[in-house]
Amino acid sequence: MVRAETVEQIATAWIGILPLLQKKMPRGDGLTGNKLAFNSQAYVLMLLQNKKAMPVSEIGKQLMISPSNTTPLIDKLINERLVVRRPDKSDRRVINVAITGRGLERLDELYRANADIFKSKLSNLSDDDLNLLLLSLQNILKIAAKVSADPESSR
Repeated sequence: MVRAETVEQIATAWIGILPLLQKKMPRGDGLTGNKLAFNSQAYVLMLLQNKKAMPVSEIGKQLMISPSNTTPLIDKLINERLVVRRPDKSDRRVINVAITGRGLERLDELYRANADIFKSKLSNLSDDDLNLLLLSLQNILKIAAKVSADPESSR
């Protein structure tokens, strides 16, 4: 019973924190020089940075974007030369999307700009609050890795 209550409280807190984080993020389109912010385009670039190349359908699944929205999103990134389409080496029917050097540079700019914004916002916190926040975020990352791990690999 206690476990179910704890899980319920965690789910409620997790859902509650997302709007607060989004509210504190700068507004903008994320990639064109307006205020930098993480958006769908940036999430595609982050995903490709880790995976190198993926089919369009898999990008949509990973980011929970419908196929009808994924293709225009990828097309826009291609037009900006941030990603390219490449035929899959093992299956000619599959077209993968890969991040370009320009896409990696843009992603680095995005990270740096957002890091600067966060540093500015965090500067008002006490040392104790900063240490608590760091420890909390490190714990969240550890637990998130466990939650997202393949259940088959942990057996």
